Amino acid sequence: MMRRFYLVSTDANEAFKAYLKQKGTVIEVPRDSRVYPAIASHSDIFACTINNRLFIDSELADSLKKNSIALPGKTTVLKGLVKGKYPGTIPFNNRQAGSLVIHHLDHMPEEIRRYCASENLEPVHVNQGYTGCSTLVLDETHLITADRGIAKTAGEKGVDCLIISPGSIRLLDQMEGFIGGAAAVVDGEVLFHGTLESHKDRVKIKGFIEKAGLSWRSLGDMPLTDMGGVVQWQAI
Repeated sequence: MMRRFYLVSTDANEAFKAYLKQKGTVIEVPRDSRVYPAIASHSDIFACTINNRLFIDSELADSLKKNSIALPGKTTVLKGLVKGKYPGTIPFNNRQAGSLVIHHLDHMPEEIRRYCASENLEPVHVNQGYTGCSTLVLDETHLITADRGIAKTAGEKGVDCLIISPGSIRLLDQMEGFIGGAAAVVDGEVLFHGTLESHKDRVKIKGFIEKAGLSWRSLGDMPLTDMGGVVQWQAI
């Protein structure tokens, strides 16, 4: 029987983490002083999954191991990629939409490139380094983003993209957060970290989610807040 695992910020609100625990095993990402405080515990800074393989920063993997937290399933540990300043904060910050793996390809790790090739996946270049933060992938053919460059590139590859207004999402010590860091799709349901009602484009977002055949849920009595999304995979 396959089990589900969710790598999520320790700073995510309790309602969000509690709901994820109903779905599977939650592994919290501790704060890491190597990067700036706003993203210090964001899972999409330290890990990603592509075709159910987990790619994870070695220091995070070691930290979890010291706390007796196992990482089941197909895992590739990558060393020395995460550094304190951009672009050292983006090596894991991609998003997969079907056969596409969208990222700033100048900063895609070679191990991930090789894996994409072995899985017949197409790396797709965008100029936005924080691709994962900026992109909420609903399924293989639908995504939401405020980044017009991502929308244009993905649209040319056949992905139906909803472009939303920037803003309306909080991020610690920053002017604004991003939709990909403030939500995750779990079991056909879009989970929002905070209330979707706080977003100026909530009506468009709800309609697009329904168009994709999904439902949605707001978790936490707070404005929509970027917490680095959820890195998720399955394993026996």
